[in-house]
Amino acid sequence: FSTISTTTRKLLGVHLEPQFDKPYLCTSPQDFWGKRWNIMVSRVLKPTVYEPLVTLASPLTSRRWAPLPAIVATFAVSGLMHELVFYYIKRETRTWEAWEPSWDATCFFLLHGLCVAAEVALKKSLKGKKWQFPRVVSGLLSFLFVLYTAILLFLPALVRCHVYDKSTRELTALTHFVKDVYSVSRLYHFANVTTNT
Repeated sequence: FSTISTTTRKLLGVHLEPQFDKPYLCTSPQDFWGKRWNIMVSRVLKPTVYEPLVTLASPLTSRRWAPLPAIVATFAVSGLMHELVFYYIKRETRTWEAWEPSWDATCFFLLHGLCVAAEVALKKSLKGKKWQFPRVVSGLLSFLFVLYTAILLFLPALVRCHVYDKSTRELTALTHFVKDVYSVSRLYHFANVTTNT
């Protein structure tokens, strides 16, 4: 996403909001997913999934604990969205086995949703108490957890979709397109220079 954002910004001169905010400096799973990773998706899921579910869960639990099921459900929606993207990428494969969802991405997001919900519950339970991990320790543990679970659960789904091969082909096509546009603009510029002299 950041490559697309950077390319768009350079080609069109348009300012786009950053998609990431130094995720390697996260201090917790909540900090990673809520403020540092894929910020645009967080901003979309919050008003469309999370907030309505908090409103629905409030009468069933309490306003204090209503965010917990909403967090897990929001991560489940994100997991299903990723499964749909992987399905779309794999649709070129003609065997039915390749079309079957692996549920790896959904498991990845459900696990992280449960962790964020547990973190929020722990923070609410310890409200007013001054105990917490040092920032360096919590940051390192959080980042390593995200990295380890991504390698374990998320990466296999990407590999099965042959994302690397497809990305390479698409980047090559984009490169050829930009070269062609640049060649045409140089040709146009050359034609204008020769007619003006």
